[in-house]
Amino acid sequence: RIAVASISARALAEAAAREGFGAVALDVFGDLDTCRAATRWQSIGAPQMLQLDGALLLEALAQIARDDEAQGWIAGSGFEGQPELLAAASRRLPLIGNDAATVRRVRDPHAFFGALDAHGVAHPPVRYDRPDDARGWLRKDFGGCGGWQVQRAEQAGDDALGATQYLQRWHDGAPMSATFIADGQRARMLGCNLQLSREVGQAPFAWRGVIGPLPVSDAVQVQVMAALQALVGAFRLRGLCSLDFLLREPGPRVEVLEVNPRPPASLDLYSAHGLPVIDAHLRACEGAGLDALPTMPSLAPRGSAVVFARHDMMLGPAAAQWLAAQSHVHDVPCRGASFQAQAPVCSVSAAGDDIAAVQEQLQQRADALLGALETFE
Repeated sequence: RIAVASISARALAEAAAREGFGAVALDVFGDLDTCRAATRWQSIGAPQMLQLDGALLLEALAQIARDDEAQGWIAGSGFEGQPELLAAASRRLPLIGNDAATVRRVRDPHAFFGALDAHGVAHPPVRYDRPDDARGWLRKDFGGCGGWQVQRAEQAGDDALGATQYLQRWHDGAPMSATFIADGQRARMLGCNLQLSREVGQAPFAWRGVIGPLPVSDAVQVQVMAALQALVGAFRLRGLCSLDFLLREPGPRVEVLEVNPRPPASLDLYSAHGLPVIDAHLRACEGAGLDALPTMPSLAPRGSAVVFARHDMMLGPAAAQWLAAQSHVHDVPCRGASFQAQAPVCSVSAAGDDIAAVQEQLQQRADALLGALETFE
C-alpha cells in the first residue's frame, strides 16, 4: 500500500493498480480515472492554479499515516521548486524516492551544470546574468515543471534571476527524454522518448505530451548512458527519473537539459506495456538494485498528448458521459468542470508502428475530441 502525490496523480495511480498495489491518490484534479484506479482520492490543491497546496498535502499525509493506509508515498510533479515541502512531507510519511536534499542539489543550476562540466557531458551554454542582447537565449527555472516556466529571454523582462533560474542558449534539435531507473550508483535506461510542446499563452514551450520508446542509434545510447552514469553518481539519484536532452544533427550529438528526479509522465508509456515500473521504483529506492525489471523487450511506440481547450467551455452531463466512455481518453474530468481557453482539458493516447503514425493519431484524436465536445455545447 502506497500513496502517490502529484499535480496529476493519474499515471502513478494507474501504474500502481496495474501491478496490484493499493494506492491513495493525492492531486489537484480528482479526475475520474484517477479516482477509479486509487483506493481513495484527496485534493491537495485547486486545479486552476496548477500547483500544490502544501498545507493540504501535509494534512493528507498525516491522515494517511494515522490511519495506516500506506507505508510510504511517491512524489510526482509539482515538488521541483519546493524541497522544504518535500522534507516536511517526508516527516509525515516516509518518502519513496529522492529526498529533499537530493532534489535541492539537482535542481540547483550551478550544481547541475557544474556536474555536467566536471564529467565532460555536453549541454547548451548557460549563464546567470542577463546579456545586453538577450536574443537567442531562453530564461528557465529549475523550480518549475511542464515547460510553463520557460520563456524567451528578450520577452522575460529585466528581473534579477532567482536561485533556481538561469539563461540557456537556444539550440536547434529534437527535444527528447530518457526514462531511467537508478539505485544511487548505477542507471538503467528504459527507453528514449520524443517530447511534444506547443505555445500556450505566455508559455512558448508548454509540455504537450510524449511518444516512446523510440529507436536510437548506438552513438546516442552511449552518450545518454554516459550522462546518466555521471549524474546518478554525482547526485546519488534513486528510483524512476527522466533526463531531458536535445538530439542534434549532424553527429548525432546529445546535449543535456535537465534531470527530473521523480517518476516522469513517460512512465505511463512503459507501464501500459506491462513493465513493473512501480515495483522497480520501490526496489531501487530500498537498495535492492536494478534487477526488478525484466530484460527490456522491443516495444512499439506509444504516445500521450494533452488536449487544450480552444475556447472557454464547461463540461455538461452529456459531454462528460461521452468523454468517460472513450477508451483512448485519459485524465477525464468530472461533469461540471469548466475550462478557460488554452487550459488542459484531458489527454489522449495512441499506439502505432512508428513515431509518425503515433503523432498523426494523437492529433486526429485530439481534434475529433474537441469537435465532439463543441457539439454538446
